[in-house]
Amino acid sequence: NSLLVLVISNDSSVGFAGIAVSGGDEILLNGTNGTDFVTASILIHEFGHILSLAHANSVYCPAGVEITNCELTEYGDSSDIMGNYTKSYTSFDARFNAISLVKLGALPPSATVIASETTEVDLLPLYSTQPGYKLVYIPIYNKMGYAVEYRPATGLDAALAQTRIFTNSNTDYATMPSHG
Repeated sequence: NSLLVLVISNDSSVGFAGIAVSGGDEILLNGTNGTDFVTASILIHEFGHILSLAHANSVYCPAGVEITNCELTEYGDSSDIMGNYTKSYTSFDARFNAISLVKLGALPPSATVIASETTEVDLLPLYSTQPGYKLVYIPIYNKMGYAVEYRPATGLDAALAQTRIFTNSNTDYATMPSHG
């Protein structure tokens, strides 16, 4: 198979930085978007779509709110290149969250567990080389509604220790308990 990457001149009126169809073989980039870092991040993000990855979402549920009224953010996971990663971090290493790694086949099924009401799991750091659990799925309404991974803020994940998160809309979430 071959991959075709098309680059148009940077045009802010078109409303996208890059486009790719899940499982397709073409990527369209809207210019170079300012820096090599940003362009490379967008290219890797779009290549993720070619590999059938979806956007890395996040859900924020304030205390006391029904789960059906939680706030979904399409690119909300700032710890994954398929989310807000490129806007949130300064070091470029194209990290993926555990769900993306499962979809890519890089995290084996033996490293995941589905939680029940009484499940107790010792999670290993996601990018450690030790065998063991690295992803816990928590079912919500009979679906894999929530996922938990452990990413210590060291090494290539050191930026996860930020106290402030900046999103595409320049909103500052200083009180969010986690990034992914």
